[in-house]
Amino acid sequence: MKTKFFCNKISKYFTISLFLLIVVSCNNGGTTDAPPAFIQFVQAPLENAILSSNSVIFVWRGSDDNFTYRYRLVELNDESPSDYIDWSNYAKDSEIEFTNLNEGKYQFQLEAKNKNYNTTLTRKFSIDAIKGPSLSFNKITTISSIGLADSVSVWMEDIQELAAFKVAIDFNPNVLIFDGVSGGKNVINSSFNQLIVPNFSLQSIKDDVNRTGRIIVNSAFLKSELSNESLSGSGKILNIRFIGKNLGTTKLEFTNIELRKLDGTIIFNKTPGIGTYSIK
Repeated sequence: MKTKFFCNKISKYFTISLFLLIVVSCNNGGTTDAPPAFIQFVQAPLENAILSSNSVIFVWRGSDDNFTYRYRLVELNDESPSDYIDWSNYAKDSEIEFTNLNEGKYQFQLEAKNKNYNTTLTRKFSIDAIKGPSLSFNKITTISSIGLADSVSVWMEDIQELAAFKVAIDFNPNVLIFDGVSGGKNVINSSFNQLIVPNFSLQSIKDDVNRTGRIIVNSAFLKSELSNESLSGSGKILNIRFIGKNLGTTKLEFTNIELRKLDGTIIFNKTPGIGTYSIK
């Protein structure tokens, strides 16, 4: 009889001790605490991946069904990052595809939030879809408005020892107003002095371009104390300004290209890219 009483007492003691252990564990952030919320990519390029296509897809998921998301795409080509696509609105969407991306480096930025928590995720990648030596437009696709000025650059891709070039570019003058040209970012950053002919600051030259819908540019890179003899690689070599005139879409097309080395030798170039410019 005493043995039974003793066993019941021990059993009761262990039951109370186990209960207290569980309570203490919960109050001190023990194993029953919920794990922190998180987001992760389900489909995305690897960090610092170089893509041979100018399209990319991002798919993601979060640990909380109440998450809403927003994203943006940042271009990293110039000295300071700039928004290629600005922040989206917060939504339940969990994927996005970017198409017709320009050559260069990017960072995709994703933010998630719920009532009590927010978190971020980023991924850097590069687009190298054009196989040179060739020229293309950067931006490939431009969307603007009537009366609004915007710029499109001529991009050299994998060209070696470029010292001078001549290009003819056609556009629809019923959709766009040509507003001038300026030196390319890659040329400026390489410390060349860029000569551009004719003088597009003259109104008579602009009027002629807007009458014909054809821009003919001759340009040479003049060596400075800090520059090399010629320009090699990839980057922007000319900047073209337009103003939206009427609703519509026009192609930007190279109708003539001459690339030359310092000794006048012609540089072979592959089929150039085509751009589009829409006024909406």
